[in-house]
Amino acid sequence: MDSYRGTLSVLCLAACALLLAGCSGKSNNTESDTDTKPGQATGSTEKPRPPSGSRITKENYDKIKIGMTKREVEAILGHNGQVQNDPKPPGDTSEKIIWRDGKKLIQVVFKDGKVFMTLPKDL
Repeated sequence: MDSYRGTLSVLCLAACALLLAGCSGKSNNTESDTDTKPGQATGSTEKPRPPSGSRITKENYDKIKIGMTKREVEAILGHNGQVQNDPKPPGDTSEKIIWRDGKKLIQVVFKDGKVFMTLPKDL
C-alpha cells in the first residue's frame, strides 16, 4: 500500500510539474511587438502603435459602397466577418456577412461577389 501511495504521489507531482511548465513561458505561435518583422531593422527606434480599436464604426460603414468587392470590404472591416447561412431560394447566390463588436454590427450582402446591400446597427 505504501508503494502505491508513493507511486501515486510521484505521478501527481510529475503531472503538476508538466502543467506548470506548459502554462509558463511564451508560445512560439505568437508574435510580440518586439519581434523583428521582414524589412525592419534590428533595434528599431520605431514606437509601437496603440491598438487601433474597433473597425465597426459609422465612419467605416460610410466607406462601404454598392458594387465593392468582398476583398475591398474586408480591407475596411477586417477578415473576421461571420458568414450567415440563412435559407435562400434556389439559384440565389447571395452571401450575407456580419461584422460585430459587442452590440454594434455591420451586415453586408454580396451578390455575385459585389456589395448589393448594407445594414448598420447601433453604430
